[in-house]
Amino acid sequence: MNLSSPELPQGIRSKRELILRDKEYYETLLERPLTAEDIENIQKQKSYLDELHSSIMQRKSGWFSYDAKIYSIEGLSGRHFEMVGNNPRDIAACNNMFCHLQGFYMLDALATAARDPNNPWSKIISAKFKERIPKYFNRAGSIVATSLTVQQSSRLIAELWKTILNEFPNINVNLIFSGMQQNQKGVPSNGLTLEQFLSK
Repeated sequence: MNLSSPELPQGIRSKRELILRDKEYYETLLERPLTAEDIENIQKQKSYLDELHSSIMQRKSGWFSYDAKIYSIEGLSGRHFEMVGNNPRDIAACNNMFCHLQGFYMLDALATAARDPNNPWSKIISAKFKERIPKYFNRAGSIVATSLTVQQSSRLIAELWKTILNEFPNINVNLIFSGMQQNQKGVPSNGLTLEQFLSK
């Protein structure tokens, strides 16, 4: 059920028909009855998630700044939360997903820097961290690529982040984000700071 694929299943004439065919599945993902507006938003979200996946795998730093204007396959542009429609739950899920992705990005950057023997972090960061974090980062990208809605992606990304915190309980989120300007930091939907959100 790939909404970004130019080829649709036999007998299906549009992406809208494809979503309607799988209406019950989408209602489960959204945790609400599917509306005409949801159908439009799902198409926007899948386009956004496809472009986000590509940018994650290319490690495009501009895509990991909250105030950056980004774009999607559908020709939309704006900040991340402006790409997923106007449902408050979808916007909240997008904001939370983005915060977690910032965490993945910063950890991946740290692991990459630490693999350089001339970098001061190379003697501090464990070999396990250097090896495992890039794999987690790539897995986060795969989750984004295969998710059908931003809410699904947000839930799965949050679970993966908890796995990292369990495996590496000494991660100092405050230190990792200490050099990032406030306007670049993600804004969680629950009123916490980015650092508080990622520490849970």
